[in-house]
Amino acid sequence: MFVQQPVRHDVPRYILASGSRVLHSLIITCLVCLSFLASSGTVGAAGPDAVQGTAIRPTHITIPAIGVDAPVEQVGLDARGAVGVPQQWGDAAWFQDGYLAGDTGNAVIVGHLDSTSGPAVFSRLGQLRPGAQIIVDDGTTRLTFAVESLVRYVDAQSPMEHVYGPAGVSRLNLVTCAGDFDAQTGKYTDRLVVYSVLQSVQPPAPTATSRYFTETGGYIVADDAQAKFLTEFNRLGGIQALGYPISRRFQLEGFVVQGFQKAILQWHPDTGQATFVNVLDWMHDQGSDAWLASQQMTPPPADNSGDTGLSWPEVVTRHQSVLAGNAALRTAYTAVDDPVGRYGLPTSDIVDEGPALVIRCQRAVLQLWKQDVPWATAGQVTVANGGDLAKQAGLIPAASTATQ
Repeated sequence: MFVQQPVRHDVPRYILASGSRVLHSLIITCLVCLSFLASSGTVGAAGPDAVQGTAIRPTHITIPAIGVDAPVEQVGLDARGAVGVPQQWGDAAWFQDGYLAGDTGNAVIVGHLDSTSGPAVFSRLGQLRPGAQIIVDDGTTRLTFAVESLVRYVDAQSPMEHVYGPAGVSRLNLVTCAGDFDAQTGKYTDRLVVYSVLQSVQPPAPTATSRYFTETGGYIVADDAQAKFLTEFNRLGGIQALGYPISRRFQLEGFVVQGFQKAILQWHPDTGQATFVNVLDWMHDQGSDAWLASQQMTPPPADNSGDTGLSWPEVVTRHQSVLAGNAALRTAYTAVDDPVGRYGLPTSDIVDEGPALVIRCQRAVLQLWKQDVPWATAGQVTVANGGDLAKQAGLIPAASTATQ
């Protein structure tokens, strides 16, 4: 999207430290872009109708004037100091190392201009005009922002603090590519920033009882008398944490479950909540270890007889101690609020699988890439999609994978 110039002042709070090294510059890279955005303008002060409101982590963005209705992922800085880009061309991404949407300051959402096959989520961003509405929500609270201005910057003239830094009001800035595409550098020459200011905070919208996802063929996630998977999908992080649904509901060991790209959720009627299935343990029990090793760069579980006689806290400590062998994998594992709940316990050693160092957990596989690949850069940790692995291994009943 754009290359960000070094910040020439005290490092703001919204730029993170990586180890002991503070990242003084942010980089947002464009992938393949095919068209231009052209706008100009100046950033004005917030109008008298600007308000302050509840700060949220946005999971969805709507821009009625240009037909944007898209999920919002969360991205931070990678090992190179680059701001991550959305994994899906049609998704936007909130910069989670900056301000919350609705917080006093400049929150930022980035999005691709185009893709290898056509327009992407922010392809029409340059058509916005002052006053246009930008609506973001987190599944409960909706914030409505009004566009103030559109500004196109040459890289060397990017006012980074103005885009990402403090402000006296709640702003939301949208960023995408602009200018000419340079085939040699693989980037656009400019960037477009849409500045908007918070106008209203709306009470929670009526709770939907079902949602139909077309992204993976067509599956319904619903709340009903049997289970409340839609509520739990939203509570556990939505698309960012779980991906899109990959199955209908089915029975697994006496429980009602539903598959998602990154996990399988299991409904517990006694608690009224869902938890993550130990997908990799299930695959081990079903004899899938050889397939995982040969086709999915996933090592088999190690000998866990050492757990015998230990208390649960001691078991957790024993399994997590293997992460001491690699700081990047340990950081990725502990970055979530509840790593045992999300990933389960590590069950293998850290294994060199060629392109990546890999550790198997009960519910996920963490991969530290040693070289650039299409979906990650060298030094980046990715999480293999546990639900997709189970589906590819044929463990989800065929009738349950039929689209709805």
